[in-house]
Amino acid sequence: MVMPAEWTHLRISKGRNRVMEKKLDILLDGHAGVMKLRNGDYANYRVIRNEGDRFVYYTGRGIREIFTDTLSEDEELRKTRLNALDERNLIFSRHVAITLFTEIEEIIS
Repeated sequence: MVMPAEWTHLRISKGRNRVMEKKLDILLDGHAGVMKLRNGDYANYRVIRNEGDRFVYYTGRGIREIFTDTLSEDEELRKTRLNALDERNLIFSRHVAITLFTEIEEIIS
């Protein structure tokens, strides 16, 4: 998915409603990127789905362990076990997270 140049860095301070609408447009199922949270942390994400004012996504850990090509039998076994877990357990293991759109300061990519 190619994003228009004006979507590369979105800041909430520049017209809160317009930016929130563009965030919703960017954060479609399967989109992956990096976001900056209001607490100053940066997070990798891969969107699973949007739920009103929040979105559910794979964390950087989830992306690395579930979606990468594996190199060893141990990694393949771990990937198989993770794929068998339900979303609640993936949240508990920090492979999936839920974030409110208001907690996002900037969508970097």
